[in-house]
Amino acid sequence: MEKLLLLAYAAILLATQSLRTAGAVKIGVILKPDLNIVQSAYEGVMYNYSNSNVAQEIKFKVKTNFATLEDTDLFSTSRTLCEQLRTNVTTVVVSSTSHSSLALQSLFKNTNVPYVATSYQEHCSVNVGGNLNLPAADSLGVSLLPDYLPAVAEMVDHMGWPGFVYVYDSENGPSKLQRLLSHTYRNPVMVRFAKRITNSSDANDFLRMLETTDRESRKHVLLDCRFDVARRIIVDHVRDIYMGRRNYHFFLVNPVVNELTYDKIAEFAAVNITALRLVSEDISQQSSLDPSQEPREKKITLEEALIQDAASLIVNTYKELKLRSLVPHRYSYIFEDHEDDEALASGRRDAAAAAVLQPPRLEAELLEEGAPEAMPQSDAPYQSSGCGERPSVPQELGEIITRNLRERSFQGLTGPIRFTSDGCRIDYKVHIVQLNTTNEAFKVAEWSDTKGFEPVVKPPKPLVNETEELNKDRVYLVQSVLDKPYLMVKDSGDGPERTGNDRYEGYCKDLMEAIAKELQIKYELKAAEETAYGRRDHKVQGGWTGLIGQVVRKEVDMGVAATRVTAERREAVDFSQPFMETGTAALVLRQEPVLGRGMLTFLAPFSFELWIFVVSGLAVVMLVMFLVSFFTARASAAHEKPGVERHTSGTLFKSLCYTLEAFTPHYIDSYYARSIAGRVIGNVWWLFVVFAFSAYTASLIPFLSTETVSRRLVNVHDLADQTAVEYGFTRDSSARNYFENPNLNSSVHKRMWETMNKKPNVFTGSDGEGIERVRSSKGHYAFFMDANKVDYVSSQRPCDTARLGQPFARRHFAVALPKDSALRKPLDQAIAKLAESGELEKLKSKWWSEKSVCHVPLKKERLVMPLENFLGVFFILGGGVALGLLVGFIEIVYRACARSSSCAKGECPEGAPTEEAQIPEKEFIDQPLACA
Repeated sequence: MEKLLLLAYAAILLATQSLRTAGAVKIGVILKPDLNIVQSAYEGVMYNYSNSNVAQEIKFKVKTNFATLEDTDLFSTSRTLCEQLRTNVTTVVVSSTSHSSLALQSLFKNTNVPYVATSYQEHCSVNVGGNLNLPAADSLGVSLLPDYLPAVAEMVDHMGWPGFVYVYDSENGPSKLQRLLSHTYRNPVMVRFAKRITNSSDANDFLRMLETTDRESRKHVLLDCRFDVARRIIVDHVRDIYMGRRNYHFFLVNPVVNELTYDKIAEFAAVNITALRLVSEDISQQSSLDPSQEPREKKITLEEALIQDAASLIVNTYKELKLRSLVPHRYSYIFEDHEDDEALASGRRDAAAAAVLQPPRLEAELLEEGAPEAMPQSDAPYQSSGCGERPSVPQELGEIITRNLRERSFQGLTGPIRFTSDGCRIDYKVHIVQLNTTNEAFKVAEWSDTKGFEPVVKPPKPLVNETEELNKDRVYLVQSVLDKPYLMVKDSGDGPERTGNDRYEGYCKDLMEAIAKELQIKYELKAAEETAYGRRDHKVQGGWTGLIGQVVRKEVDMGVAATRVTAERREAVDFSQPFMETGTAALVLRQEPVLGRGMLTFLAPFSFELWIFVVSGLAVVMLVMFLVSFFTARASAAHEKPGVERHTSGTLFKSLCYTLEAFTPHYIDSYYARSIAGRVIGNVWWLFVVFAFSAYTASLIPFLSTETVSRRLVNVHDLADQTAVEYGFTRDSSARNYFENPNLNSSVHKRMWETMNKKPNVFTGSDGEGIERVRSSKGHYAFFMDANKVDYVSSQRPCDTARLGQPFARRHFAVALPKDSALRKPLDQAIAKLAESGELEKLKSKWWSEKSVCHVPLKKERLVMPLENFLGVFFILGGGVALGLLVGFIEIVYRACARSSSCAKGECPEGAPTEEAQIPEKEFIDQPLACA
């Protein structure tokens, strides 16, 4: 009987002990308001554990006391923490707090209660460059959110940002900014503006102010705020008609998990967005709280992922403590549920050293320099805050729990979970992602605490969203290049300054107008310098510079310029249907055919009109000389002495001989005018002859002696077969890509490339430099560039260049688009319609044929003396002839009056003729002349 009683008593004791050991570990969780989904994520992990076989075997569960933090100030947090500690919790999870490391250390100091923080803690910062003044490590707790700021700084450096705008919403924003500025950058990086906000409206008002002061420059914005605030900022920014521009690049500083692609937000595809991600693939919630529901595959936020990792850390830690009996027997009560036995709980705590919870100091004091040293280091008690008169957990127990928290290692939702001895995450990776036009995130770089920054050379090809349509309410950003005649800055003249798209003109401007009209879209045109088409450069983001680089990085929606379609460029961007065909051609100095090689070389110096005027002038002078001499001779015949022989035969012929002999370089003795009028006309004629002879000689010499080497060149083969004329092209041009291709089929072009390689000075920095070199080389330099541009330059003033032969290396121009852009198909259709309707031909004719001003060859204009340049000499000749006629008239009148006066006095000379018939034929006042 006694044995039966003993067995029954033993069974009762075992049952009682079993009930006692099946208690619950008490954990406190402090959350922000409106985070029910985060609480559900935590409870989901605990639910799975509580219903697992492991929980049944080791006979302990986890009981969680949730508390909501209504305000974010330290005093409110302190009160909430006190409420948690009064429930005998042994670990506290602090989720999504904005308090600094010093603040959390101050809150938990002397409580001996470990904490698990899911927010960024400054004492866990990784020093990758610069000087960091970090707070001291805490003896309690761990930080689940790793240091991600080095990834932000490295990516800013990789993208080559000269500066950024910093927008933040937490108290530790300034300390984060200071860390970013302390990073060692390859090029100087400055903070343009820093702004703390309380909501998204503050941020959008601030960005609108920036847009008002500087609308043209690119804005790089670091958004250091919660994702829901950052999302609202970007959505409102894109929807704002005034702000909906693509010159903004938003960088989300706080890491995300799947928030970017969770809701497929259409506005995200309209701007450039870079973000940090702690996982590289979609993850789902571990479980649903309701066992009747099937687990749902869904993406989760960073807060959910961190709280689930915190829950897993709690379970793994206490499970290890229980299984390995790491907790001394005197503290085993932490695995028991004594919620209704306050006396027993109080007795357990009596073993701890007396101390009270230290109330937190003001945040301003905590952020002061030297604050860690100013914090009390002793275990002496402080003024009570009302939380209790003793530490919540014995120091030994707190150290055991903290040490085991930091020793845990497992695969969490945010990557591998491992900690240092100070409770900081290690062996983690941060993926840097960007969004494509279909809202799919792709990785562009990776940062880890072991390897540092590693860019992705070639991002994976994003998926194509075939159902995406054009947004007719959106303003598409179009990048072009200033390159005549494709795009030029329009001259405003004396009128008001032009703005918007009206600032530009050219083929590409008209082409974009036609495309926009066809697609019924709005666009904004931006222009870059002539050399900004783009080339490969792995040092810059996207691997390309210039226009191609902007398209690759999605800084613009499309690039409309004289952009050649090449296989290399096709790897980086998509191209529309070609809108123009072109090739490569050589630009040479224009020289007219040599006229001096025929019988009429002597006529070449003067234009046809000038020759007509010279001959007409000769005839007029000859006739006037004859008339003046004839009439003045009659007027003075009565004054001649009798017996003087006067020759009157051939006087018109003699005048002709005189005018012609003036052009001959020998002494003229055949004719001398005695009358004043004749002498005036003769001297003016001589002056005219001097001018004409000088101009004729000066113009004749080039026709007989000038012939440049380029005049003898007919095509590119002739250029390759000579050495007098050098040739080259612009560095990093399509012409260079063609010539340096080792698979060239043309032996002539290969030989030309070898020749150019021996003389690096033949290459230029731009097409404009090459054109000027052609003009200044006097025919000893040829320049290879776009054949269409060669034709345009040759059709514009000063009309001194020409294309050599026919174009080669045929290529096409097309619109450059980001990979898998939704604009490609509509653009192809629009360009096809423009080609079928003849609009493309009209545009080319407008900017090439109709704009040509070189209908008259330049060499003819320069070497051939035009009539306009000689009109002044004819005016002098005409004035002299008119003056001679006037003097002759006066002379005739004077002599007639003098003769009449003499006859009235009876002093008429003897034998003076009174009739014209009485004048002997051989009497003339001038000397005898013989036309030799």
